[in-house]
Amino acid sequence: MEAKELGRQARQRRGGHNDGIVSASAFDGLPEAVPVAVGCSAALRAEMEHLPDLLVSSVDWTQRVDALLRLEGLVQSGAAGFATFPELLLGVRDSLAAQMQERRSAVSRQACHTVCVLAAACGTSFEPLAVHLLPVVFKTLAMGIQIVSEAADACTYAMLAACPSPRLLPKLCSVVAGDRNGRLRQSAAEFLLRAVEGWEPAIYERQLECVERAVLAAVQDAHAETRVVGRSLYGAYARSWPAQAQAMLARLERDRQLQDKLIMAAEEYVPEVCSSVCTGREEAIAGVCPPASLAPLLARLGKSGVDWGNRVSVFQVVQATLEQSGNSHVVAADVTSNTDRLVAALLEGCGDAHFRVAAAALAALGVGLASPCSRAFEPQLDRVMTALFARVVDPKEQIRVLVDAALAAALAQHSADVVLGALARSLQANRAPRVKCAVMDFFARAVRGGGEERQGLLKQLMGPFPRSALGGLLRSLLQLTTDKNPDIRRSAADAVAAAYHGGEAQAVLNTLHSLPPADLLMVQRAIGPAIHQQQQGSCSEAHVVPAPLSSRPGRDSEPSHQQSGSLTSRRQSSEGLKLPPQEEHRRQENSGSLNARSKQGSRAGSSSSGAGKAQTAGPAPADQHTPQPPSPFLWRVQSASPLGTESAGAAADVAASPAAEPAANGAVTQAALQLRAEQRLEVRVPTGTVVPFNDVMAAQLERLMVQLEAGPSAEALQGLSRLAHVLPAAAWPPCFDQVMAAVCAALGSTSLVLRDTGLMLARDLAAAVLPSLFLPTLPLLLPMLLACAAEQEAREIVLAADEALEALLLRAPPQSCLGVLAPRLPAIGDSLSTDRQQGAELHATIRSLRRVVVHMQPAGLSAHLQPLLLPGLCTTYRSPLTDVRKATVDCLISIWLVVGDAIKPHLEPLSASQLKLLDIYHARSHG
Repeated sequence: MEAKELGRQARQRRGGHNDGIVSASAFDGLPEAVPVAVGCSAALRAEMEHLPDLLVSSVDWTQRVDALLRLEGLVQSGAAGFATFPELLLGVRDSLAAQMQERRSAVSRQACHTVCVLAAACGTSFEPLAVHLLPVVFKTLAMGIQIVSEAADACTYAMLAACPSPRLLPKLCSVVAGDRNGRLRQSAAEFLLRAVEGWEPAIYERQLECVERAVLAAVQDAHAETRVVGRSLYGAYARSWPAQAQAMLARLERDRQLQDKLIMAAEEYVPEVCSSVCTGREEAIAGVCPPASLAPLLARLGKSGVDWGNRVSVFQVVQATLEQSGNSHVVAADVTSNTDRLVAALLEGCGDAHFRVAAAALAALGVGLASPCSRAFEPQLDRVMTALFARVVDPKEQIRVLVDAALAAALAQHSADVVLGALARSLQANRAPRVKCAVMDFFARAVRGGGEERQGLLKQLMGPFPRSALGGLLRSLLQLTTDKNPDIRRSAADAVAAAYHGGEAQAVLNTLHSLPPADLLMVQRAIGPAIHQQQQGSCSEAHVVPAPLSSRPGRDSEPSHQQSGSLTSRRQSSEGLKLPPQEEHRRQENSGSLNARSKQGSRAGSSSSGAGKAQTAGPAPADQHTPQPPSPFLWRVQSASPLGTESAGAAADVAASPAAEPAANGAVTQAALQLRAEQRLEVRVPTGTVVPFNDVMAAQLERLMVQLEAGPSAEALQGLSRLAHVLPAAAWPPCFDQVMAAVCAALGSTSLVLRDTGLMLARDLAAAVLPSLFLPTLPLLLPMLLACAAEQEAREIVLAADEALEALLLRAPPQSCLGVLAPRLPAIGDSLSTDRQQGAELHATIRSLRRVVVHMQPAGLSAHLQPLLLPGLCTTYRSPLTDVRKATVDCLISIWLVVGDAIKPHLEPLSASQLKLLDIYHARSHG
């Protein structure tokens, strides 16, 4: 039998019941044995006689491991088939015993594995060696090395399964009844329980007296875990020998308390899953017969002192019961009647610290959610999904796989309104950032689908949506788009964008406009890039393209009529988020041919054109011809007109213009359509496209500069921000100083709107102009951006400042930025304040430093480590503020990754614990 198969067969036991899962660390990582063929008995004898010379302590441990692997190779090639092999094994038994007790875990584990291979190959003929090695197992367990103890346990179970012999029981019983080591007594009781459960009763009929003494000793042991095993041992004994068990109870009439405990143990005893060591979890589960009722099992889980082995066994029986619920009405009725207690027990198991218990509970929960009884879980689905998401970020892959399966079953079996409500409550109940991100990512993946196997899930989840359930979830997502954690913001924006492009654009917009005015613009800024990015990837499929509604006739003049100093004006500008008539027709039309929808889109476009005409009076202002990039905050659905995208848009614009008034009541003339289409081709340019600096743009830029002479205004700054996307870099140097002076004045203003527009302009200029233009203004601009990033009252300003810093530090010369940021760090010996404002500015400074250093070359960064950068970071490492310390660690790790070990001599001011933490994070970053 293969060594890996034998490793899978050896299973740990706790509490008298098999967990059905191979110990993950018992034989993992051991080398593979290579078959060693022998042609005759003489060659086999020569090989076996040479092995004891290699298995001595004076030989290097690697050679001893090779010798053990060679013995396994002989077994794999069929050496056990020789009649002389059991006799030859007696020559190496002392050597094997010595290697099992080796302090080096690699040798001891390999020796235990070799014993497993030999026992499985020899069967009952292994008995003489098993009798000799069983006492050695207890000496190995007494070493106290966990990984070696697991291997010794697996070795003992393999011997008990391969050669059931009454000669092994006296040693087990003597350890249970008389050993001073409590851990050995518990292990011996577990081994004895395996023998009583798995062997034929006739095998140990002559050993019943010593078995009874061991049972009584175990149930009265000083250790609670051993007593639990002892009660299970009595249950197994009473099942095999009922008459002898009754006589044993009769002798305990003076101890009524112990007698009652044993009677209860016999009633609650769950038989062993299979009579020998199972080869896998699936086989073990398949052998379980559903009990008459789940109530006794669930009551057993509710008792204190139940060890993890018992809980695993109960969850396995529960899983088997749930699997049979589709085939038996009686079982299904029992599950339904015990649903509340069952869900409570499963959720408690899912959160268990022992991963085997959690794995067994998650497997049972996944089966229950996918079974015909899944509807019974629906009233408590919010609790179920909350518990599942709490384990979705578990470090063990086995747990994560089981969680994913359970979540997929919940999503497939339950209605959309229940699932959405459960997701919303899971988002609120789980406070860990990684768990929140997992909930939102799960929602986004479910909405998008992915392959044929997910199409049904997408259709079931997305339509028709219950308004209340979707609205509550979307509101939570929109609120999280402004969270201080960047991962949460990113996941929330991605989930909102997925819902928007998944067919629920109207629901997203309705929920967005229900937000308070102070939060509206901040949320728009957060979700806009995600929506724009996703629609670029699915433009041809979803027919969604970004379009600045402000560039359409009748919209360009709106900002001039708004007040620039109030938040209500910004709220009014967000009204462009409402869906156009084409989207309304698409939402109302859920079926029909593509041609029918195209005709309706064309009629909607005509009606929209008429409305635009009615609203427009007089010639269009000059700034209508300013190139307008697609705004990251405004979007619309592409027209379905038969004329095509550009022609349909051109027809709408022509109908809204004064030149088209004579044809308003008739067909649009071909000349007017062509003229307006050419104008659209001039005006509508993609983001980042550089167009020639013509007289129109020069006049627009000059007009805005004239406005700035009277002081910065939101209208002028917004106009410059739009021009930054399309003007060539050569257009900015003559006026850049004046623009930056206006930006700095806006950043120092008390008006939130003015500061916000100034930050937006700084961000757009940083991405558009030559980086060298910023050099004269960096000493003034960077501190003002950092002050905005440390704003305590307006989260909108903080997010906008963060975007501006990210864009500026990405393109500005890193040495110059470092020269401005590093002096802002405290010197060694300075006392750090607990003031939140000062801490926020320091936190923003350290984050900006990290953004700078990751783009620098090792030689350039090494030259700036002293005298300000690393001494200042070592000082901030002991800040009383958690955010500052975390940012410091991230920055130090980034510097370490750039300059390498050259950073270590500069870290002497740090304590040993601080250095250890840095080493851990540095190792993780490399992993």
